[in-house]
Amino acid sequence: MKPRIKIGSAKVESGAELTLFQHDRDFLLTADGDVLMSTRLRHSEEQLAVYALPATPRDSNVLIGGLGMGFTLRATLDRLSESGRVLQAELVPAIVEWNLGPLGSKTDYPIQDPRVEVVVDDVQRVILRYQDEFDGIILDVDNGPSAMVTPQNGQLYSQESLCLCYRALKSGGRLVVWSANGDREFAKRLGVAGFQVSAHKCKGGRGKSVPTHIIFVGQRL
Repeated sequence: MKPRIKIGSAKVESGAELTLFQHDRDFLLTADGDVLMSTRLRHSEEQLAVYALPATPRDSNVLIGGLGMGFTLRATLDRLSESGRVLQAELVPAIVEWNLGPLGSKTDYPIQDPRVEVVVDDVQRVILRYQDEFDGIILDVDNGPSAMVTPQNGQLYSQESLCLCYRALKSGGRLVVWSANGDREFAKRLGVAGFQVSAHKCKGGRGKSVPTHIIFVGQRL
């Protein structure tokens, strides 16, 4: 059995430690020893772009919260025209560095694309700056509405934050949220914020034992 090779680690504000490992040809990211994401499980992250931008190519302006392993960003760029734009927010500088380094080989280094602006900041603070700006907002932060890495991440999915997302979207724009599990209360909050709400089951990858994730879609009317 091939061993895990530690690539690097970083502390987040809550004190949790994120660690990037390489295992054979794959990479995995852990939070205090628990697996947070893996390059083997990428399908649901890629599908976020499909739900955010159902028609292609698009001259769209998209905000993504959470860089992760870069799969959502790559899938979004693949659905945009050359005049499309992505504002990528990521709170942890090491995540950006790893995507410029070893992780970038899995996604063809999307953060180096000229259509991308990377902001090292809390996406909730970024959202506050905009009104009627984005065609799509994609949130793939922590474990979804049930925070795993940092309890404060749960604030991103609060009623107040969802209302700010609604304000930051253009008419007809979509808020798309990745979640490890179903969450009826979160779906209700989306509706209260004014969104037309749907939820979609999505496999993380191939195989019978692969976990099923939930993608929430809120469309601004």
